[in-house]
Amino acid sequence: MKSFKSVKRTSSTRGNVLLLTIVIVAVLLLTTAHVFKNAFPRYVTTVQVAAWQESRLAADAGVDLGLAALKANLPTPNAGTSWTGWTTTSGTSASNITTALTTGSTATISSTSGAVVGFVSSPIFYSKTLPSTSGSTQVDIQISALYPDSTIVSNTSTAYRIRSMGTSTAGTPSRLPVDRMDASLLRFNLFGGYRAAFSSTTLWGTSNFPAILNSQSPFVPYVSRIVEAIVTPVVSLPFQYALHTNGALSLPNSQNYKFASWDSSTQGATPPSGSPVDTGASNYSTSLHKKANVGTNSNATPALSIPKSPEVYGNVSVGVGGTVDNVGGYSGTLSYGSVSTPVISAPSGASSWTSLSSNGTVTVNGNSYYYASVDPRNITFTGSGNVTIVVNAGWSASSITIPSNVKVTIYVNGSLSFGNGSINATGAPSNLIIIGTADASTNPVAFQTTGNPMVSALFYGPTYAVSWSGGGNGYFRGAIVADTYTDTGGGGSSFLFDEAAAKISVGGVSYYKVSNYFEDSRQ
Repeated sequence: MKSFKSVKRTSSTRGNVLLLTIVIVAVLLLTTAHVFKNAFPRYVTTVQVAAWQESRLAADAGVDLGLAALKANLPTPNAGTSWTGWTTTSGTSASNITTALTTGSTATISSTSGAVVGFVSSPIFYSKTLPSTSGSTQVDIQISALYPDSTIVSNTSTAYRIRSMGTSTAGTPSRLPVDRMDASLLRFNLFGGYRAAFSSTTLWGTSNFPAILNSQSPFVPYVSRIVEAIVTPVVSLPFQYALHTNGALSLPNSQNYKFASWDSSTQGATPPSGSPVDTGASNYSTSLHKKANVGTNSNATPALSIPKSPEVYGNVSVGVGGTVDNVGGYSGTLSYGSVSTPVISAPSGASSWTSLSSNGTVTVNGNSYYYASVDPRNITFTGSGNVTIVVNAGWSASSITIPSNVKVTIYVNGSLSFGNGSINATGAPSNLIIIGTADASTNPVAFQTTGNPMVSALFYGPTYAVSWSGGGNGYFRGAIVADTYTDTGGGGSSFLFDEAAAKISVGGVSYYKVSNYFEDSRQ
């Protein structure tokens, strides 16, 4: 059998193995370096893009925070006090947005032709640090009020501009991404300095730039994006009907009783002559309109009873499943559905307003506010402006006189009663808005008339049972929203709907809608 001799390794062989090992290690190191060189910029790009996206999400969240602050103060955001954390340009607390938005400078808004179309107030500010996956993220918000008229600060006509800036740090060294144009297009700041948006305290409050950048030392890359939203008020317009109730509705069986309409904004504060209310005529006056719609949320059989034909010059509406017992009792069409009639509360803090006595003259100059714990029976208003009155009791009025340049809104926390007398008789219905706020957890609250009252008003009381028992020369002009309505007068009275009431809001702002939204890349 042959035997194998051991191979003797020489120094030359060992040198070749070492050299091969070094070459392999070098190749691996070069490969690793190449991979790292290509992977790291892509990692940087990924982190930077994540920061870019988070800054936009933060800016969008800022708009949501601004909307939430406005909605927290509904229905009267101009007088709201829930603005915790918001500050003015000078850094003081913006505890009341009316003061914060009206005491600062007001700039004009001009059209392309140079005409002034509105006014914008000094802003108020809010900042918040948000959770982030790429680094630190902050949102800075400013809200300015947009007024159509610098002399009128009204909840229902004031829009708001919400500008929100989201800033996010990249959490990586200052490195350019794979494509250098990305850093420019994404508006990244990689090597120091701050955007022009941070150079003015009138833009973002007392801090020139977000606090998260103050805390970064040394400088870290960041990106900021700004969005702007214009939000406009959506108001409640409850007077789309001459008469609307929650319960079943039975109209009066009077030969001369008519539901017709006129427009006080174009035809004058009082209905045109020759209308049924003036003559007692049974025929429809051609000077009136056929827009006196009548409706009920009831789905009973019948939900709407119309004893004679024709009685309603307009459309009628009942709840789904409800019926109308006389198809010839109305001149328009029949529709099915319900109308939301939420209870409206009186303004908070009214007890601290100026006390109002039961009788006398009230001189109005601008916006006036009164509180009555007793029954204001006879009042004559003079002057010019808007008056808000809260009656924390029942109200038995016999004479209310209102000139054309005074608008009166009365909140009544109790029953109502009108007797013989004039309640804004010669004024436009929109000059007197009566809102019933009393609770009706068990039974509807009473609103009754006796004798021959002459009433020109808009009444909103979804918890009130209206009982009209006047006759003769008495009348009602305007619109009524109630729980129930009965009319037992039997005289020549008519119900005349003021079409201008359909544009009257009650209860302040219901919510805000975003009318315009865009990203501002100018700064």
